[in-house]
Amino acid sequence: MLTIIKKIFRSLYNRFVYRYNSAVNYLKTFNEDYLKSIQIIRRIKKYKPKVKIFTHKKLVSYVVKNKRNHTCHIIASGYSAYHSYKEGVINENDYIIGFNFSAFLPYHYDIYFIEQNYHLINDKNFNKDVVNKLTTVINKRSDKINAIFLKNIYNTPPDLLATTMFDVIKKNINVVLDVQVYIKIINRLFSAPSIFMPQFSTTTITTTMLAFHAGFKNIVVHGLDFEGPHIYHSEELQNEINVKEVTPYPKPNQQHITAVSQRLIWKDIIREFHKNEVNIFSASDKSNFKDYAPVYRK
Repeated sequence: MLTIIKKIFRSLYNRFVYRYNSAVNYLKTFNEDYLKSIQIIRRIKKYKPKVKIFTHKKLVSYVVKNKRNHTCHIIASGYSAYHSYKEGVINENDYIIGFNFSAFLPYHYDIYFIEQNYHLINDKNFNKDVVNKLTTVINKRSDKINAIFLKNIYNTPPDLLATTMFDVIKKNINVVLDVQVYIKIINRLFSAPSIFMPQFSTTTITTTMLAFHAGFKNIVVHGLDFEGPHIYHSEELQNEINVKEVTPYPKPNQQHITAVSQRLIWKDIIREFHKNEVNIFSASDKSNFKDYAPVYRK
């Protein structure tokens, strides 16, 4: 009997310690991210005074003001995004949010996010030709992109600001205040917009949540494959954008670095969408996201 009581006590104690440490680490990390974001924003304003700073609430209002119907497309960089592009699943008045390498697809993006990712600049395994070509493409199509936002500010080494695409892309770039979330993820993702745009694991989730808060009733996700190559590994697309040598990552059937955390949370996100009468779709039957959401049909 005493042994059982000890086991129960130890179990309760371990749970308490775990939750206490998680909460402390979260608050510590959030505070560090917040202070770091403020520091970087000050440097940005000093470095480029005309840049606009958007809170999460302001960004949502911007999207609401400019949406034309109830359908929003999120364009990720997975290989299947090229298939949905070829299939022409987007209507003229649909809202389009893209990020990172989806600029290689010639959509008229309403909003385009550029992640301030360290690997884009310093990863030796990452092909610089892809990044250089990406900036060229964005500049060439800048008249078809309504607004470009810089995200992951909290995760940006301040000394990299002058060496990233922030300084390369000619179109005016806005900065969105964002912060990573660690505990009570679902609650924080679905909480009312305020200062920081909450995100978890990947920009696909961040932009999908932006579409949700902006009131779209149909959200279509392109190129969320969890594994395999990016859109620029398509030989046909390589010929169109003249990129011959690209990074080998990820290889066919190789899992994306964010796949594990994404797979754990998408079912919960979709469940909350259904509670709020929001439909979410996979843009292509070639995408592994079809295992979570039905394939979209016009």
